[in-house]
Amino acid sequence: MPSFTHDYLIFDEFGLERILCMQCAKPIKTRSEVVSKLNPKVVIRELAKHADYREIPVILDDEKIAFIMVCDECKFFSIDEEKAKNISDQIVNGLRLQLEFEGKLPDLIEGILKTQNYNVKRKAEVFEVTAALRG
Repeated sequence: MPSFTHDYLIFDEFGLERILCMQCAKPIKTRSEVVSKLNPKVVIRELAKHADYREIPVILDDEKIAFIMVCDECKFFSIDEEKAKNISDQIVNGLRLQLEFEGKLPDLIEGILKTQNYNVKRKAEVFEVTAALRG
């Protein structure tokens, strides 16, 4: 399978179940169930870190910064035109899956997806991330 071509957010009836490395599909976060210490009858579902991973900043066409999640083994990748398109598609599909899980209507989902630019240009440089954080 080519890199950056799979769904990286996995939902089930309870919500977000797993987050996969966007490049290789290795699980990086998995939902775990913990019994509440305050009320043993209550089960708390939370995402727990499953493997070392990195959030890699990328620059979108509108110069905004997005962060993509990859496992530690995949952190050194380059972005060519094909990968940029694949990552952009992953971001859009991840947002679509989240909105569908939230019960948003298809017309609203399409409207939301059309209002934002998710086209990836390249990896962000440190100075760009620092400048964005300073506002």
